[in-house]
Amino acid sequence: MANKQFDGEFGSYPAEHIAPDEFPPPPPEITPPGGTSAQESEGDGKGSQKDRLRTIIKTLFMPAAALILTTTVIYSSYGIDLINDFSRIDDKAFYEESSFEESGVVSDDDVSGSGHGSHGSGEESDGSHEEESSAEESAAEYYTVVWRAEDGTELGSFSAEAGTTPAFDGEEPYKEPDEQYTYTFAGWSPEITEVTGDAEYTAVFESTLNTYTVSWLGDGGEVLLTETLEYGASPEYSGVRPEKAGDAQYSYEFTGWSPETASVTGDAEYTAVFESTLNTYTVVWYGAQGEVLQSETLEYGADPVYNGDIPIKPADSEHIYAFTGWSPEVTSVTGDAEYTATFADSLQSYKIKWYNEDGTLLSEEYVKYGNTPSYGGSTPTKASTVAYEYTFSGWSPELTSVTGDAEYTATFSSKRRKYTIRFLNEDGTVLQSTSVYANNTPSYSGSTPTKAMDTQHTYSFSGWSPALSAVTGNADYTAVFSSSARKYTIKWANYDGSILSSSAVAYGTTPSYSGTPQREPGSHYDYTFTGWSPRISKVTGNATYTAQYSETDLFPTLTYHAPDEAEKMVEIMYNDSSVMLTKGYTYAGADISTDPHASYDESTNTLTLNGITCNGIYINSMGSDFKIKVLGTNIIGNLNFNGAPRIGGSLMIEGTGTLNIGNGYEEDETGIYMSGSNGETCLMICRGVTVRINGSYSALDIYSTTMDTPLYYCGGISIDESLIHTDMLDDNENEYFLVIMDDNGDYITSVTFGG
Repeated sequence: MANKQFDGEFGSYPAEHIAPDEFPPPPPEITPPGGTSAQESEGDGKGSQKDRLRTIIKTLFMPAAALILTTTVIYSSYGIDLINDFSRIDDKAFYEESSFEESGVVSDDDVSGSGHGSHGSGEESDGSHEEESSAEESAAEYYTVVWRAEDGTELGSFSAEAGTTPAFDGEEPYKEPDEQYTYTFAGWSPEITEVTGDAEYTAVFESTLNTYTVSWLGDGGEVLLTETLEYGASPEYSGVRPEKAGDAQYSYEFTGWSPETASVTGDAEYTAVFESTLNTYTVVWYGAQGEVLQSETLEYGADPVYNGDIPIKPADSEHIYAFTGWSPEVTSVTGDAEYTATFADSLQSYKIKWYNEDGTLLSEEYVKYGNTPSYGGSTPTKASTVAYEYTFSGWSPELTSVTGDAEYTATFSSKRRKYTIRFLNEDGTVLQSTSVYANNTPSYSGSTPTKAMDTQHTYSFSGWSPALSAVTGNADYTAVFSSSARKYTIKWANYDGSILSSSAVAYGTTPSYSGTPQREPGSHYDYTFTGWSPRISKVTGNATYTAQYSETDLFPTLTYHAPDEAEKMVEIMYNDSSVMLTKGYTYAGADISTDPHASYDESTNTLTLNGITCNGIYINSMGSDFKIKVLGTNIIGNLNFNGAPRIGGSLMIEGTGTLNIGNGYEEDETGIYMSGSNGETCLMICRGVTVRINGSYSALDIYSTTMDTPLYYCGGISIDESLIHTDMLDDNENEYFLVIMDDNGDYITSVTFGG
């Protein structure tokens, strides 16, 4: 692939060799003598000079040239000559052919024709096309040649002219030797050829098998043999068989090499290994007359033992002889050895025997006549019984001077035995330790043993294991406990945390509550017991279970909420004035103001009445969530409620006070009049509030509502519910009204809710 070209103002050149600011400036517009520019001469029959100029410039900017061009234009009376001064700046750089239309020197129109004469003469072309062709044929292309190490690492790269043979001018490639081979650079792959395109050459190496030194060492580290072997060869010792000199204790036999021989992978040392054999020697035992009593072969280090009859030396008329040992003193075998029996001579002696109380022979000895025998063995013992211990006290009969063979028997004194009795708690703790005489029954005098209760049980001391009995030896008695299920406090709480009942229940038992918890109804909610939280499970500790209830709303769910732009209005009317608590209609009365006995909370859409006395309250478009909260005793003439057209609005009366409606200000008046404006409208009266409604015309009238049940109340009512009538308005299936009438069809003028 040819080198990337940079497209400049006057042609293309290699971007990596010539910066744009090194390119020569554009030639000035050529104006021949007489003041006519190249552009002005177009079409005047004088295009030959322009053609020649374009051809020469194009030739000078061909890719093969890689020149910096300086052009001088000389005007003559007959035409334009072009003198070029150029120099080579980089043997790898080149220019591509470029048009100069943008410079204004030559345009496509200037070179589109052929055969034009010279300036002002109409002469034929002087062969400029041949010059252009010759320059193009001499253009050379360059390609990238990359040199790489065997592992693909780039060692270098350069641009090489097509047709040349590239050569690597860096340091000779090198490959690290490894355990098996040493490597020598051998050339390139593929074989280097003339450049015809981009090429990559990878270094190739010859490998030489490495050699290593193998040394064979004796047991003392001395070198027995050294040899040089190639990697992978199997070493084999070819020298004299290794030997190791024996000593008094051992003889040695060659058995192999350490470490075990293996194929050559590096310098190695092998050390001779020998097996040792313990040496044997002859030991001879001789009697008093030089006779051989015993002869044997023993290993080095063994302790020789004479196994024959005790050597004897016959008595003579004067002495008797007793064997005393061997000469020299018997020692461990370190070589051949001879031992000779030795004897002591003494006066004639008599046999003295020593017996234990049970008749066991303790020892016997010979004592010279006239000497008093003395027992030299271990102190005689008598086994203790459960009740007594025995101590050696002497011999029977009493010892006397030897006059012949004699026998003596050991005698003992007795002592009553005591034993250690320990009382332990169940966990092994020592509660009491005391000594008690044999055959007595021990007793515990400490504090009553205890055992800590665990999650499941409590414990009480019940006795000892094993059962107490007469002492016959050291003994441990361990406290025994009876267990009973541990009890935990189980509490049953109502929804508000009040404790309904509490009792102690045994571990593992499932607790139960007697009865059904109750929750007082809310202002307009009823509650039904549904179970306990957490879920009842077997007792594992103290626990509290809380009653859970489902909630039933006695009032309907209404959806309309008056938007901010609705003309909401709450107006309190007095004899000669009114108080506007919301923005209302602009013509409805005074600006928004305050009343000492009434307030409106926009965030909850609630009107609070506290001890008010007024002619009436007018409510308009307050939405379905509007509420009147009643505190204290309140008296109003009437209550007039209007819902938004076709949307409606509802009224909830809540609180703990009393609301008396209808004080006789006007005749033919309804205590509470509600108009749903053909929308969702109803009256809801909560528990806890008392609402007394009086009207000179009727007590309650709910008109033009889309709800077939427009009245809800949670407390009591002072009239028979059958007197409350709901019917469709003018046979409109979607619109209802509510009135309270007696059996004669007369309106009920007084009704009380709650109280």
